[in-house]
Amino acid sequence: MKTFRYTAYDMSGKRHMGRGTANEESLFRDSMKEQGLFLVELDEVVHPAKRSERLTTKELPEFARGIGTLITAGVPLAQTMEALQGENKNAKLRAIYDKTGQYVKEGILFSDALRLQKDVFPPLFMNMISSAEETGRLGESLMQSAEYYEKQYRLQSKVRGAMAYPVFLLFLSLAIMMGVFTFIIPYFTDIVGASAVTGLTAVFMKISTVLRENFLYITLGIIAFAAIFTVLIQRPDVRRAIDKGLLSIPRVGALFETIYTARFAQTMAYLYLSGVSVVNGLKNTKYAIGNAYVVDQFDTLIREVTGGRMLSDAIVRVEGIQNSIRWPIRIGEESGELGQMLLSTSDALTYESERAAEKLTSFLGPVMIIILATMVGMIMISVLMPILNMYQGIGSGYGM
Repeated sequence: MKTFRYTAYDMSGKRHMGRGTANEESLFRDSMKEQGLFLVELDEVVHPAKRSERLTTKELPEFARGIGTLITAGVPLAQTMEALQGENKNAKLRAIYDKTGQYVKEGILFSDALRLQKDVFPPLFMNMISSAEETGRLGESLMQSAEYYEKQYRLQSKVRGAMAYPVFLLFLSLAIMMGVFTFIIPYFTDIVGASAVTGLTAVFMKISTVLRENFLYITLGIIAFAAIFTVLIQRPDVRRAIDKGLLSIPRVGALFETIYTARFAQTMAYLYLSGVSVVNGLKNTKYAIGNAYVVDQFDTLIREVTGGRMLSDAIVRVEGIQNSIRWPIRIGEESGELGQMLLSTSDALTYESERAAEKLTSFLGPVMIIILATMVGMIMISVLMPILNMYQGIGSGYGM
């Protein structure tokens, strides 16, 4: 059911404004005529897609490849939508195929049909389809889009999987430390008495007391901090500062720089091969980078390329993109094979990103385990020493 916003006049000349629903625009117009209203303005109300309705990087390849395969085989677009809707088990994809098919049957271009489903598809995908329609390479572009998003999903999955283990160790370390301070240290405090300890032991016992007596306030403080941080990170200046700092972290910064360079090369390659110009490709590519600090530098890059500067010369000014990308781009510009050179480079960089993520995990895992073991060891030694001294005192007393 579609929602329409309308302005109409009746026989007496009175203006009517409002909203109404119908399955199709033609049916809505017929309904207005039956009510004696003459439409002068009619717009379909497009509601932003809910997060659950948006196609993910994992789902986009299936959507694009299914349509691209049938179109390449010569099946009309409307029939393609009907066929895919009938055979697909994913309820979300079936609904999208159905809605897209309805738009196509009304004579709307495929790229416009995608745009009408606001926020369901990423802007980059819609721009690739729009360019492909202009060049008559829709089927080929859809297959390339499927390959592009498959590579993006695979890289994201491997990086997230590699980073999951260190993050798990971090939270495990915090949980263990909280358990030690909350349950173990108080038990030993009752045995030896708070007044009988000094030095590091006294410090740990004091921390334990503060945590137990103010647990609720500390928890609320952590929640408040997380909420404030979530709000602040939405601000462009804060997001930009965080993303810039990310590139400065040893090892981690190098990993993300490789990932951003791979995304740049891969996105530019597929856009260029889809018939998009270099300048328009840069305008679309910046949104695929995933780093606000790097994205902000693209405006200057676009101005320089628009002004006649070669992309291979201008790209080295962008912090967060590896300077090594310059030479493949230069070779591609001189040979006329920019798209293929970028594609080959992106494959190499993607492999390098995956390897770098694995190396980072193999480095961070043992380091965090050593830190955790050191902290727990210090706490246990500081707690056990007073007990040992107490037993030694008792033993020496009996010896007398």
